[in-house]
Order: sequence, then structure tokens, then C-alpha cells
Amino acid sequence: MKKYTIVAVLGVIALVLTLSLMPAAPDVQKVYASSGIEILRPNAGGDETNLDYWDGETLYGPNVLHNFKQVDDVTPDDGGPGGTFVIAIGTTKYLRDLYNLPNHTTGSGVINSIKIYFRCEAAFAVQVPSPAYPSLKTNGVTINGGMVYVGDEWETYSQQWNTNPVTRTAWTWNEIDALQIGIRLHNENASNENACTQLYVEVNYSKPVPLLGEYAPVLYLHPYEGYYNDPINSMLDQSDLMLLELNGYRDHIQDGPIGESELPGPSANGTYYLDMWNATSAPFGDSWEAEKPDPTRFKAYPLTIYGRQADKTYGGHNYIVLQYWFFYPYNDWHNCHEGDMERIQIILDKATGTPINVTFGQHWGGKTVPWNGGVSLINGTHLKVFVAQGSHASYPTDGDHPVGPCTDETSSTGLVSFPTGYVNEGDIPTGNKKGYTLTDISGEPSWVKWSGIWGFYFPEFWGQIGQSGPPSPANVVIHKINVWNDPIAWANDPGSPWIIGQATGSVRLHAYDSGGNHTGLNETGCIEAEIPGTYFYTPASNQSDELMWIYTSEDLTFTLEATGSGESNFTLAKCQSDEVTTNYTHIQVTENTTATLSSAQAPFSAMQIDYDGDGFSDETRFPDAMGNSTLIGHVSFPGRGPAPNAKWIETLEVRFFDNATKLEMYWSPVNATTNSSGYFKITHLPASTTI
Repeated sequence: MKKYTIVAVLGVIALVLTLSLMPAAPDVQKVYASSGIEILRPNAGGDETNLDYWDGETLYGPNVLHNFKQVDDVTPDDGGPGGTFVIAIGTTKYLRDLYNLPNHTTGSGVINSIKIYFRCEAAFAVQVPSPAYPSLKTNGVTINGGMVYVGDEWETYSQQWNTNPVTRTAWTWNEIDALQIGIRLHNENASNENACTQLYVEVNYSKPVPLLGEYAPVLYLHPYEGYYNDPINSMLDQSDLMLLELNGYRDHIQDGPIGESELPGPSANGTYYLDMWNATSAPFGDSWEAEKPDPTRFKAYPLTIYGRQADKTYGGHNYIVLQYWFFYPYNDWHNCHEGDMERIQIILDKATGTPINVTFGQHWGGKTVPWNGGVSLINGTHLKVFVAQGSHASYPTDGDHPVGPCTDETSSTGLVSFPTGYVNEGDIPTGNKKGYTLTDISGEPSWVKWSGIWGFYFPEFWGQIGQSGPPSPANVVIHKINVWNDPIAWANDPGSPWIIGQATGSVRLHAYDSGGNHTGLNETGCIEAEIPGTYFYTPASNQSDELMWIYTSEDLTFTLEATGSGESNFTLAKCQSDEVTTNYTHIQVTENTTATLSSAQAPFSAMQIDYDGDGFSDETRFPDAMGNSTLIGHVSFPGRGPAPNAKWIETLEVRFFDNATKLEMYWSPVNATTNSSGYFKITHLPASTTI
């Protein structure tokens, strides 16, 4: 048993204290650190000052200006040489000190409990108890906690209050800021001493998880994906700043690395862009031509997702919008370009906080699905987002996703990128996983609105479609909707309507909109991409068919202009609300042949073929195959009454009348499902179906 002697002089009286330290009582609670805790220590005297104090050299009587300093230790000194404490000595009175505390600084949210810690030791001349009590004062009432018998070794004790003992309700932060804590000491024999060297309170709170964190998505990347969701610095650090002037000259502005604060404002002379080192772009179908950056260049960057929360009113209703922006250093798909800025968003009802729907960004469009039944979740709120290999389009499911003539491949077997601090690593069943940092950009840092382009830049009117880097988040416009400024409108109209024309054989393909804008090769053989929304255009070559992919809700007129004799094929794919694909095969052409059709009647578009080039149609050609089409019509069943289970399953001869061509078309026989009113819907018609 350790013993030591302290000699103190109080006035002219010499006191000799021999303190024997004994083990703590068996029900003592030890000190443990935990998350969600703010520690507050005495910073001034409180409403009661009754204990003597030892300042490391001398024993003094009670002093409101000094007592609190003896117990405010971060690391207890345990009354050793130079150590300090307050003490009940030479009396059997119950003596109590109260101390003020600083206001809280880091805690927020719901207060679960407070716990007062007090570190005490007694010296026993007579083996009778020397109890101690933690004390607090709140709402004008002083409360003593439960008694502990202090032992003859320095030991830390504690007592917890889950609710305010005066109000019997949960603690409030105002009550914490007004709280006083203290220690009450007693000796049952005046020859004993009872000392306290450390006193503090821990406030245990459940910090509210921000909505951005509560709904932060989990990304499932393809196992063959080379470029991950990185911070924008992955490009800024490895790019030069350039200016494409209005005259077409590319001006080198600054060597990289480029700081966020160095991104310049708009220029009247052209468009700024970042040119990544040792990387190039390539058009649709020619990705093999691109110089692709080594993915290992970006491995040192921490995985990152940028989140934005905004309140929006639309149609008289209030919503909360959560947008998540994913930056990838490079897009390596059928087309290649530096930088890739993808997105998803979640719409919540502001009044109830209930999620309504999710919009997944996909290429230059998207898809909105309902929250209930439309998505997969981890821990009830964290979306599973399946990222397509190379293109980084976002999907609610894994597997293959047709995109016009192409396919987006997603998988659940690659790297899983989860939000650190919001999803536990153990909640992800796969072994290949890594946490990402969620960075809040709700305050709109300057880079979010930068008017430049995040990657090498080709203006659309130059014809190098699909090769440019993306704009900044606040400048993303899809289907004439600014996604940042008007996210509800984007959710309602994700901007996916598109039309694709694809031609093979000895023909040259042209598209025109109602304003006469043209996409295709002009008379000099140069690419024109005048139609707004032209996404890809690839002239025919030895490696590929001629293909144009245009995001538009407007119908287009296609013209096939023969370049020689032979056989040609044409495919028209159109996606408005449903996707339809129409094929025209084995078209015999000569060097004088032209063929024209409008997308307006798809999938029934009639192709007018002028074989000899005299300006008159020689043949009206109807499509010879359809895929994934949906047709809705009406049929009556006189006297039959309501259908069983509200539907009939019938073999019908279905005839259609095309108002544009005045021609009757039919399927026979076709299995059609009708409701009791006679309306029928035919879906996924086989390729052999004829009109």
C-alpha cells in the first residue's frame, strides 16, 4: 500500500496529512471515451464554494476564484508533487463546491445523457467511510447524485443522468450551457480527509445525420472499370488550362496543376477548358484511336462524391432535392473523352421527409423511378447505384442495359464505393469495397459554376460529337432543362427522348429537323451537326456503319442518298415514352437513288424511295421488322360483358390505319390483353411481325 506525507501550513497551524490509498468500491464505473460526446470542464466558480483547496504547495481555505482551477485537469495529477485538489479536512460537515462550465461548441442534435466524472481519494485515520457525491445545478435546483465510498487510491467515479432530474424530460442544449457541476465531500470522522482532483461532465448526443449523408448512395462499379469516382483535383492536378478562341485558335493559358481558385471567369473571346496530360478523345465507334490515361495515375486520390441539398417549390408543392455528382477522370466507352460528370438525384416531400422518386443520370438523359419498389437499398436509405463500365451511366439494377445501338454493362461484382461515416463497411457483403468522402457543395463553391469545360473541348458545330469533356454541375442542361436550377422539372422529364438513324451499304445518311438544321456530311465532305441535341455522329467507314444519335423530342426527317449501286439497310430507333425500333432491309439502290422517311409515324413510318432520281417516289416501303414496340388500341366485344379479372386473353386480327399514309396495317393473329372496356395493349412484338 502506497503512503506519502504532505505538510501544509494553514495560518500558524501545521497539518500533517498521511493519505492511505485503498481500492475503489466494486460498483465503480470506469472512464471510457465514445463517439458523439462533448466534454465540458469547470472554467469558473459556481454558486457554492465550501471546500478547501491544495494548489500543489499550500492548503488554502475556500476561494471562488481558485477552487475550480484545482479540478479542471485534462490529465489528472492525482495530488502528487505539484498536484492540486479540493478537500474536506478536519470536519464532519457535508461540504459542496459548484462550478460553472463553458458553453458547448461541438455537440448538436439529441442529448442522450450527461455523465459527471469525479476523481477522488481519501486518507483514513479512522476506518470509517468518507463518501463523495457528484452534484449539479439546473433550472435553479441543486441535485446531489448517488453516494460513493471513496477509497485510499485515486479512482475515477461517475454518475449518469439520461434526463434532466428537475424537468424529467430530455436535456436541452440551453440547459447544458447553463449547467453547473460540483462535488460534495464528507468525512464521518474529522480525522479523515476526502479530496477530489478532477471533475468534468460528458454530454452524450446523437448528432443528426445530414440528409445528404442519410441518403448517400453506394456505387457498384464494374469489375473492368478503370476510372473511379474521384475528386475534381484528379483532373485539376494533371491538366493545363486552355482557351478555345472564337476564331478556332487554341490558346495555352496556364500550365497545371490548376487550383480551384485559379479557374477563370467567362471569357468574351471563347471557352476555357482543361486539357488533361497524356490523354486524348475519340468519336463514337473509334475509341481505339484515343490515348487513354493510365488509371494508376488516379489511385492516390480518395474516392469522392459531391452532394448538394436544396429546397425547391414546384407546382405549389415544397420539396427537398438531394443531388449526388460523380466525377470520373476519363470516359472510356464507345466514345472517349477527358472528364466525366455524372449524377443522380432524390426528391423528398418536404412536409413529411418521405422520398418520392430517384432520377438516374444516363448519358445525356436519365430515368426517373419511384422510391418505393423502384430501387434497391442498404440500411433502408442508401441507394445501390450500378455504374456502367466506361460510360459511368447510373442504373438502379445490374446487368446489361440497351442504349440505342449500344449496351451499358453493369455488375455487382466490382469495387463497391460506400459513404464513409454513413454506411459501415460490414454492411457491404462483398470483399472488394472502399469508402468515399461525401463533400457537401450545397454552398456552391466557385468550381460548381465554372463556365469552362472539364476536358478537351470540341464545339458541337465542329462535328466532333461525343468527344468533349462535361460542363460544371450548375451548367448541365438536359432537354433544355438546367438540372441544377430546376431539378424537379428534370425528374419529371429526365431528357431521354432520342432518335437514332443507322445506315449500311452504299448510302450517305442525312437528318433534318423542322427548322432545316442538318446533321450529316455536307457537300464538301465535312461533318455538320446543326440539329440541337446531336450526341453522336459517325460517318460510314470500314470499321463502322453510318450512325447518328440525336437527343430530341422533335421528329426528324431522314434521307438516304446513294453513293453507288448495291444493297442497303436502314434502322430507325425512337425513344419518347416507349422505345421502338424499325428496320428497312434489302433496299436496292443505284447511284441515283434517294429514300426519305419521317420519324413522326414510327414504328409505322413509310419510306418513300426514288430509285431513278427524278424527284418522284417509285415505291412506298413499310418496315419489315419491329422490336420492343408497344401498341395501344381499342376493340369491342358486343354482348360479352365484363371480362373475367378485368381482362380478356384473345387471339385477334388487329388492324391499324395510318392517317399520314392513308394505308391500313394489321397483325394477324396476335395475342392481345384487353381490359373490360375493350382497350388492348400489345408489347414486345416479335421481329417476324409484319404490317
